[in-house]
Amino acid sequence: MKIENKDEYIKYRFQRAEESFDDALILIENKKWNTAINRLYYSCDY
Repeated sequence: MKIENKDEYIKYRFQRAEESFDDALILIENKKWNTAINRLYYSCDY
């Protein structure tokens, strides 16, 4: 994916963070702890 400017890049990274966080919530509901921790890590990283 090619990002044209800084604002688009920031928006993209926030979107990825939100998606990873939402994934973590689903994994937590299903008691998939290790994978949930992984998704939370990447949510913070983004």
